[in-house]
Amino acid sequence: MTVLQSCSVISLAVTSALGQNRRSDETSGMSALRLIATECCREPRRARARPTEGRAFEIAMAITLNDLASGELRELFDHIGAIELESGQIEATWFSIGGISNFSVVARDGGGGVFVTAPGAAHVVYATSEGQAGVVARDFEALVRLIVLRPNWIDILKYAAKGNLSEMRRADAWFEQENLEDEELVETRNALINALGFSLSDDIVGALHETLTTVSLDVRIYDQPAESLFGRFTLDDNPFYRRSRAE
Repeated sequence: MTVLQSCSVISLAVTSALGQNRRSDETSGMSALRLIATECCREPRRARARPTEGRAFEIAMAITLNDLASGELRELFDHIGAIELESGQIEATWFSIGGISNFSVVARDGGGGVFVTAPGAAHVVYATSEGQAGVVARDFEALVRLIVLRPNWIDILKYAAKGNLSEMRRADAWFEQENLEDEELVETRNALINALGFSLSDDIVGALHETLTTVSLDVRIYDQPAESLFGRFTLDDNPFYRRSRAE
């Protein structure tokens, strides 16, 4: 079953469920979202994975921007983080990659940052409006996997101690603990994981660190070399973390 076929199954289930609840004024937009999440979790997208020699499973087909362009999967994705998917070309006036400033944009954040594919490659480059940039995913599917499995990935980078993987994992563990207390987030993420064939056991933090440290591109912002996406802080600098440890 493809992602779009999975959407159709979900859509029928949600339409039926919502029809049954129209009689009640208590049904809200959040209830609809939870119904979508429930139906997603009931129908695993097993067709996305196939056994391979030497590995437990391998994704049989890549996720594309079209798979998340609209419908229930897009609605779920929009609730998982602050990244807005987009499709088109941009002529950037403030940053370039290898001297090129015309890119295919795949997403934007809420602060003016953009996600674009590198010229002649599938790598996804994230450039912030504050002067940082780097390759955060090897392709679009890896970007979706990052956003879905680690909604706080930007916070993890902030507390990366200039690229220390151990510090990143420590920050990740704390943010994940916080995430598990958010029932809506857990339901939404589980629905997306099920529909897209992802796994919470994937080493997303390790993959993010590896991509940022091994894929080197000449990214310039306002004609100056972009700063690293790795923040200088550690989790101990987070006041909410310190408060939780003191309680």
